[in-house]
Amino acid sequence: MLLRWGFAAVLVLHGLGHAMFAFAAWTDVPMGFTDSPWILPGGMMPKSVAGQISAVVWLVALVLFLATAFGLVQSAGWWPTAAIVASVLSLVVLVLWWNTITPGSRLWAAFVDVVILVALVGPWKDSVLAAFK
Repeated sequence: MLLRWGFAAVLVLHGLGHAMFAFAAWTDVPMGFTDSPWILPGGMMPKSVAGQISAVVWLVALVLFLATAFGLVQSAGWWPTAAIVASVLSLVVLVLWWNTITPGSRLWAAFVDVVILVALVGPWKDSVLAAFK
């Protein structure tokens, strides 16, 4: 039970962190991002159309992480799938904007996403899921 609640807290905090990019894309609130563009050609910045589309993806990941935390606490059978989808979406936009996000934030975000994917997709998936029952 404690493991479930602890991991749910990590999911909520990680999910809420995704709102920072949306603030950077749609407001003038400083979020601490660098002035570097995304990794693809074209020099796109968070306030560009590409940045705003990416912000929607970040927000979808945010909602999925919050839903995952709720599903985990409720012992719903769908929570691992939601966690996997949220982590993949999070990693995709994280990699796209790797140069823009500060080193500490991007490393911790990538770490959480990769740990979730390794735990829920790897050969020990059943053991991990059993630990949360």
